[in-house]
Amino acid sequence: HVTAEQVMRIFGGLEDLHRLHMQLLLDLHSVLERDEGGLEETLLGLGGLFGAAAPHLRAYAGYIDGHAHAMAEVERLAAASPAWADFLRQQSNAAYCLTTDPPF
Repeated sequence: HVTAEQVMRIFGGLEDLHRLHMQLLLDLHSVLERDEGGLEETLLGLGGLFGAAAPHLRAYAGYIDGHAHAMAEVERLAAASPAWADFLRQQSNAAYCLTTDPPF
C-alpha cells in the first residue's frame, strides 16, 4: 500500500513541470512554424520565448532538490512490495516505448 504522503514525495511537483513543458512545446512549435524573416527572426523568437519562460523554469529547483529523496522512497517501496516493483518495471517499459516513438 502506497500512502498519499509517499505519492507526494515521489511525484510532487511533476504536474507543474508537465504543464510547463506542454506550454513550452506549444510555444516552440508556434515560433518554429512562423516563416517570417528567416533564421534571424526565428532565433529572436526563440530567445524571447526562453526569456519569458525563464522564471517558470525555477519549478525545477524543487524537483531537483527532492529527486534523491523521491528515488530513495521508490527503492524502499520496491524492496518492500513485489507488486510495486512489478508496476515500476511495467511503467519503465511503457515509458521507453513512448520515448522511441514521440507523439509529434
